[in-house]
Amino acid sequence: MKKWIKNNRTLFCLSCISLGIIVVYIVLNILKSNVAFCEWYSVSIGRVLTTIPSMLFKYIPFSVTELFFLFLGISVIIFIVLLIKNLKEKKILKSITKVLAIFILTFGSWAYYFTAIEMQYNRKELPLQLYEEKVEKEKFKEIITYFLDDYNYCASKLSLDDKGDIKMPYTLSMMNFKIEEEYKRLNSGEFKGYFTNFTSYAKPLLISEIFSQLGLTGVTCGILSEPNINTSAPKGGLPFTACHEIAHQKGVMREDDANLISLYLMLTSKDEFLRYSGYSNSFYKLLLLANYTGNKEDYGELSSSQSQLIRKYDSFEYKYWKTHDQLAKFGEWLNNLYLQSSGTSGTPSYNDTPTVVDPNEEKVIYFSKYQKLYFRVYYATNNL
Repeated sequence: MKKWIKNNRTLFCLSCISLGIIVVYIVLNILKSNVAFCEWYSVSIGRVLTTIPSMLFKYIPFSVTELFFLFLGISVIIFIVLLIKNLKEKKILKSITKVLAIFILTFGSWAYYFTAIEMQYNRKELPLQLYEEKVEKEKFKEIITYFLDDYNYCASKLSLDDKGDIKMPYTLSMMNFKIEEEYKRLNSGEFKGYFTNFTSYAKPLLISEIFSQLGLTGVTCGILSEPNINTSAPKGGLPFTACHEIAHQKGVMREDDANLISLYLMLTSKDEFLRYSGYSNSFYKLLLLANYTGNKEDYGELSSSQSQLIRKYDSFEYKYWKTHDQLAKFGEWLNNLYLQSSGTSGTPSYNDTPTVVDPNEEKVIYFSKYQKLYFRVYYATNNL
């Protein structure tokens, strides 16, 4: 045995590494069901594994994620070619070595991702307190109007290009800096300790156009803990998307939680473009309540009160995604498969919770999370 190991050191080492990867993956998969363990792991081991690469890659101006997967893909192809060559030459041991190398590159990358990130999917609930008190229907129009006035104000500070897209009021680097400043507000109070203190920057993807065709606006590479955004997508959504992807880097992996914390930071920001991005991605859920004020004309009145810029941009955004959907079903399937493998409901986890209405009395029974967040911001701002 010792002689065989000595003569086949590479094969033996790769076998041991492969076995180790499998054992770690199985053990962590078992422990993943325990919320207490996941929370401890996320704020200790997981936080270290994600913060180190974030710090290394933060100020690199391009997406390291794209280079990583390019390198991974080329490496796998090379080993497959060598494997075929060894099989043709009937070199069995060398063929097994190539198979193990391919396994380590592919499944090993996934196992490392699992080690660094996966536990965060089952950590404790996001400590964002929503407004849980009763809100009477007589208040709906007042609350909607309050935010609609600010939505229109934010829109008045922006302009559209010839296509109807929002003109970025500042650079992507400045946007990242502003979002980093917003996240500093989460280092204390109800959020203290839940997020890693270090905040990375969202990188522009060179393959943004492909992402648009896939129907994707961003991705965070768990292995590198690097947020990436599709800069070909309509610009009104960029801050919200960047904030969402950065939330993953900061320890929030569940998609609904990442959306919720991103919306909270956008709505409570002092920057008009960030607030606009928050409204653009969520205001329709608040406006929905205008159907249940007791006055059937309220919805039409409030909807038509949105500024011309908001309506034009919404129209541009709708048409953009309608004409960039060649691979959308594949992108949906791929993303859904990944999310379900992480123990979530899949792509539906991006969505806000439904607003439950009694159809007979036309009365809201349960508010959605987005609506409760709007209520929180409204009552906190107005000291009510």
